[in-house]
Amino acid sequence: MKDFPAHGAWAAFRLPGATEVYLLEAPEEGIVETRDFEASGFYLAPYKYPARPARLIPFDSSRFRKIALEELCSPSFEEIPLPSGRPENPRHIELVEEARKKIRESKGLKKIVLSNRYDIPLTPPSPRDLFCRLACTYPEAFVYYRHEPGGSDWAGASPEPLLSFVPRAEGGFDAETVSLAGTKTGERPWTPKEEEEQAIVTRYIKNLLMKKGYPLSLSGPYTYRQGHLAHLRTDIRFLVPPEDSFPASLLRELHPTPAVGGMPKNRALDLIDRLEGYDRAFYTGFAGFRLGDKGIFHVNLRTMELLPDTIRLYAGGGITAQSDPAAEWEEVRRKWEVMRRIFGPGKCKTIKNP
Repeated sequence: MKDFPAHGAWAAFRLPGATEVYLLEAPEEGIVETRDFEASGFYLAPYKYPARPARLIPFDSSRFRKIALEELCSPSFEEIPLPSGRPENPRHIELVEEARKKIRESKGLKKIVLSNRYDIPLTPPSPRDLFCRLACTYPEAFVYYRHEPGGSDWAGASPEPLLSFVPRAEGGFDAETVSLAGTKTGERPWTPKEEEEQAIVTRYIKNLLMKKGYPLSLSGPYTYRQGHLAHLRTDIRFLVPPEDSFPASLLRELHPTPAVGGMPKNRALDLIDRLEGYDRAFYTGFAGFRLGDKGIFHVNLRTMELLPDTIRLYAGGGITAQSDPAAEWEEVRRKWEVMRRIFGPGKCKTIKNP
């Protein structure tokens, strides 16, 4: 069974639906801080991008390998016992109530996304084991694990593409993004609040692209299932003409979408800073790679930060004037519970049993 590096900086990632894992190993000084996306490599950008730079492991100075998922992961995995008890956070309910009041009293503020973090006092499993649990539990997600000496490790299984682009033979680029918002379990119908929450994201992205004059098409909204959760999703495809700039520059304008920030953007981000009271770091930033003129980037959701003796989970939800504070807290807690399931016993559906 192959393994991840024991030293240096490195990143492993698996594209949605794929059975190959890409591994980039960099020298000790190999991680680069950048605010553009000109180089090929693996990027991890913070929530505060572009005020804070992205972290890049470049292809040209790193060792690059492809590993079949079945060479890296076992077809099944054992349970990792976790501390008992459910997370409780009455303050989150109070913050949602305050955010809802601000939205109702203000003119123009439509939505903000409030998040929280949950610490599990447990030494994390090995990077390979954790990556395999994420990749096997979420076969259709963008899965990554990134290690940087001297800092905490980050891993995630994102269901939400932020931007992908490929060059056209006649010039320009075919590009795609999605509007993803609203969360539910089971088969209940979508609520008007959830439908409006997702529509806000769609309108924001659509208006941004229309102002640029990009031809676009929309498909959705439709129910999009990832593991035990379902979301409302609209696919947005568009054409970047040959005379326009390289589409990676769109990352600066798209991020953060109302799915992780709010609307209007700057007012929502200011309110989030005042209410949340903690540093999101890379949670609700974005992760992905560029290889030549192709690129795939995903919003950094279903995220965990790996500390020496703690597994830190992140989750959030969109708040509108129609939000129920208790229900919003239950949504955050439910997302944590779904992430905790990767530590239970399971099988890797993408790997055939011997």
